[in-house]
Amino acid sequence: MKEAFNAFTRAEVLLAKKLIQRRRGNFQQCLTASQTGYFNYAGFLRNYMRMNVQGMSSYMNRIYDWESNVDNICIRKPYPAKSTYTNWNKCLNSAADYMAADRQFGQGYMTRARSNWTSLSTDLTRMQMDSFSLQTNCNRNRNYIPYYRVSRT
Repeated sequence: MKEAFNAFTRAEVLLAKKLIQRRRGNFQQCLTASQTGYFNYAGFLRNYMRMNVQGMSSYMNRIYDWESNVDNICIRKPYPAKSTYTNWNKCLNSAADYMAADRQFGQGYMTRARSNWTSLSTDLTRMQMDSFSLQTNCNRNRNYIPYYRVSRT
């Protein structure tokens, strides 16, 4: 798996060589840095399969830092600082909880046996609440005021 990941990221950097040079990035350092992120993604995938929200949040945080660092080396444009988001930790937790609920929904729905729609509707409700939380906490506009309109339709 690690070899496949490294081959994929190496190919991505090789394909972007002209862009890296145009943006005055360091191609050799970019190529080296691209080979270091496997354990972040492997840890995230392991926690995703277990539906471990805290683990997913932790690895999403690491992945954000790693990708930001690599982008800074390659194209001299890191990701926005975490402090620019309304609430970074709640943003990650909401995203991880959404993914866990989505996976749980999929496991309950994609079966040969009859689906338990009470459980599935709980998962869907959880996903909807997480999407509201994502809109609020992952926003980079400090003046953003969430406005939700609920109807019975």
